[in-house]
Amino acid sequence: MILPRSIIKVGDNSGVKFIRCIKIIGSTNKRWAKYGEVIKASATVVYTRSKIKQGSVVNALIIRCIRPFNRILGCIKFDESSVIILNDKLEPIGTRIFGSILKELKVINQNMFSLINDVI
Repeated sequence: MILPRSIIKVGDNSGVKFIRCIKIIGSTNKRWAKYGEVIKASATVVYTRSKIKQGSVVNALIIRCIRPFNRILGCIKFDESSVIILNDKLEPIGTRIFGSILKELKVINQNMFSLINDVI
């Protein structure tokens, strides 16, 4: 679960290392975000030649969480939470996504699945 003000690792090559969650998109009373939800975040640590500057506000899609994801045959749990950076049209900025992604996220964002190697 991602709470506001939590620091999250970025799992793509958009030029940002870590972001801080500002707001969970979707409702005013949401307290945490799970897999496949879009959040507003601020870039806290960026690479030197990145297009996104430090402190800029971006959209991000959650692709991995520490919270277990339940399926019929068991549950899947990741070691760390991770997001990918999206532009204003909710399309990925990066050209590659590192690590594995759940196959249930294909319904949410179809453009993302052409950039990955591992699907769980």
